[in-house]
This record gives sequence, C-alpha cells and structure tokens, in this order.
Amino acid sequence: MKALRVAGYPEAQERIRVAAGATADDALRAALEKAAEEELDDVSRARALP
Repeated sequence: MKALRVAGYPEAQERIRVAAGATADDALRAALEKAAEEELDDVSRARALP
C-alpha cells in the first residue's frame, strides 16, 4: 500500500480506507486499516491472506 503513495497517489490512504469499509472479512479489513496507516505487519498480512 505504501507503493501507492510512492507512485504518486496522494489519495491512496482514503482509497484503502474505503476498501477496508467495503469488505466483510474482518481480517482483511484490519489489514487494510493498518496498511492505510502504514502499520501493516507480517502477522496481519498473513491473517488476511492465508
């Protein structure tokens, strides 16, 4: 997700939050919320993408 910001997408954080709000999967939502804040860790990533 950080790659979106680095690539010149200043609205990336908001888009990631919208995606998080639209998912029914709790683990994916948590991972996306962390990614929006650039706090995504390996454990959250693994839970979201088994």
